[in-house]
Amino acid sequence: PPLQVGLKSANPGPHRPMTDVCRRLESGQRELARIRVRTGALLLVLGLFLGVAYEILYFYVEIRQLHSHRALSPFWWSPWAYLYSGFAALLYHSRLIVVSLAPVAQNLCIMRAAIAIDAAVILVGYWIYLFFLPVSFMGMQTVVVVRATIDTTFALCALWIGCGTDVPRMRIQIWRLLGAWVSICTVVMVCLATVLSHKNRKLSVKWMWVPVQLATLVFIARPTWQRKLRRALTVSLEARSSRQAAAGVAALVGNCRPRDVLAQAAARFRCLHLDSLEFQDMADNSPRPGLLSRTQLCPLQRCDAFVSHSWHDDPDAKWDALQRWRGAFVKAKGREPSVWIDKCCVDQRNIKHDLRCLPVWLSGCKNFVVFCGPTYLHRLWCVVELFTFVHMGGRIEDITFVLVCRPGHKKEDLASIRASFATFSVSRCACFLPEDKARMLEVIAEAFGNLEHFNQAVRDIFDRTAPRGVAPPRAPIACCGDQSDVVGESDTSSGSDESQGSDGDLEDLESGRRLG
Repeated sequence: PPLQVGLKSANPGPHRPMTDVCRRLESGQRELARIRVRTGALLLVLGLFLGVAYEILYFYVEIRQLHSHRALSPFWWSPWAYLYSGFAALLYHSRLIVVSLAPVAQNLCIMRAAIAIDAAVILVGYWIYLFFLPVSFMGMQTVVVVRATIDTTFALCALWIGCGTDVPRMRIQIWRLLGAWVSICTVVMVCLATVLSHKNRKLSVKWMWVPVQLATLVFIARPTWQRKLRRALTVSLEARSSRQAAAGVAALVGNCRPRDVLAQAAARFRCLHLDSLEFQDMADNSPRPGLLSRTQLCPLQRCDAFVSHSWHDDPDAKWDALQRWRGAFVKAKGREPSVWIDKCCVDQRNIKHDLRCLPVWLSGCKNFVVFCGPTYLHRLWCVVELFTFVHMGGRIEDITFVLVCRPGHKKEDLASIRASFATFSVSRCACFLPEDKARMLEVIAEAFGNLEHFNQAVRDIFDRTAPRGVAPPRAPIACCGDQSDVVGESDTSSGSDESQGSDGDLEDLESGRRLG
């Protein structure tokens, strides 16, 4: 096929107006807020229902038995009593977990509602039990008073946490408080079950609570389990849609007003002429603040391409691919391309603020060039960049894939690239900082309800943009450079564009540390 640059040339499509970018962000923020409120509220209602169901069951069985003077009736030593006790324990702790899962990022109202429900249900349960306990069972009243005191202390601590305003910090604190409370309750339950078993010379039904409490403690100590369960509980609430994609993109800018982000992005948008870039600049991902001086301020939508790449691919092969793409551009346009590369264009003294502008900067570039090597699809931020470009209004024909293969290892690298397309899963992508990956996966799961829905959305993009032989294309792709750089159906090539790589490891820059 004729050599093309992969950038808009003869008949460029219409530019995306910035009002459209702002509208997309505002729409996405509204959708994200709706998803968060809906899922959080439904989890709160479910938790409240479980709590009320437990209290009714508890009152009907135990209080009724006590008032009818049948506390030591054969029922308590029958298999039904053990079944009842285990079911009651499961119901009680399920309510505890479901309510604690309800709080979502940046939603203070749901967080405080969850804390209030936790405190109220825990307090009401034992104090009502104490109030209705017959006078003839004073021996048990002592145990109940001790437990009620523990619950009261928990409720007061929870309410104190609820007075805060930092939702992520409050969420960590409430889980820690729950862990401490369940630990103390487990010790109390073991002591009570031991005493009752010894006194009555039979295995007490209270022992049925202990395994459930221990399982709850393990769950509280596993944040990854908490995230997975929350996704499983909410996946049925949201159908996959383009609105979810908008919500996922909007989550990148946080709670900032879209118009403020747009103004900030326009004022800080920079580009770099590729002839001023040297091999040493791309040889490793060590931050170099001096690179910013080689860039220049650029109006949005005047930058030729957003360069997306992985720092973990071979630097020599990537540099060769970049120079081939640059040569094709110069030949077609008669000038040097202006590009956005994170290592050069992100102010490393203000990384956190710059990354908030990423969706706007992506929409401010005419094209998106992917330098796709064996590790590209294993880097979470690389995938997020590609996804964001498309859902901020970027056209599929504006995306160019350039394969990055080492000389002498082309067959091996192509096999790795094919495998990464075939087995792509966002959960297997890596980040420099584990906490960044956890945060990003939580954002994706909130917007899509299920990571597999996001995987499918990304695969749809692959199908339409990736070179033949790597992923089955559904639309023609622009190609550039040596024909040996694009994979054909029989390992022969057909020409692919080398994409510019915005450091797929933007999370590394965000950390402000040496990129690894």
